[in-house]
Amino acid sequence: MRCSDTIETDGQTVTVSELTVGEIRAWFKEMTVQDDEFDLVRHELFDDADLDAVGRMTDIRDLDEWTPSQLEPVIEACRRVNPRFFALRDRLQTAGRKILEARAAI
Repeated sequence: MRCSDTIETDGQTVTVSELTVGEIRAWFKEMTVQDDEFDLVRHELFDDADLDAVGRMTDIRDLDEWTPSQLEPVIEACRRVNPRFFALRDRLQTAGRKILEARAAI
């Protein structure tokens, strides 16, 4: 059964859903194919999550209308409901940094 959590933040109700293995796999395939234009805000606004993840894990339709302080509790809920996804994300980021460091040392 898919886990979910409903939270209240700044008067808004948000449902956070657990991603399936298939949804994660399809998303990673999409990233490798189409991510030719890097959106700094989308990827780097938060240290521990990107806006794509928040959009896929929640029922929020227009993230551009939300402030970072409104999104922080949403991200906490996303991490609670999708711990395996975030652990994978952290491992991939660590591996990417190691590869870049190794290339810089050459």
